Amino acid sequence: MTLMTSLKRQGKPLSTVSDFKYSEEANEKAKQDIQDYCLNFFDDSIITADGFELAFLGCGYSFGGAYAIYNFSTCMEILMQRDGMTYDDAEEYFEYNVTGAFVGDRMPVFLLQMKEVEF
Repeated sequence: MTLMTSLKRQGKPLSTVSDFKYSEEANEKAKQDIQDYCLNFFDDSIITADGFELAFLGCGYSFGGAYAIYNFSTCMEILMQRDGMTYDDAEEYFEYNVTGAFVGDRMPVFLLQMKEVEF
């Protein structure tokens, strides 16, 4: 069992409890905003997650440098709305193709907020 599938969700697909709405236009604007932000405040070695620009939260620092940070729940919403996936399909796709694909030492971080998980 993987980390994401071992987490208890609150019983509803995120799209039924979120006000998030995906659009290509908003995503393209977010892409430009992220490029401007990263170029002005960070070095060019930050790795971003293509296609998930609307889930971008900002950048964080650690010993290894700066990392792009994304909202995990918004990433799931993007896959469900843009690609018509179910939550389970989106989660499986994300684990294999995004978090499971090594693209460098400064890969993006995907934040799963504590308030979104049942204990």
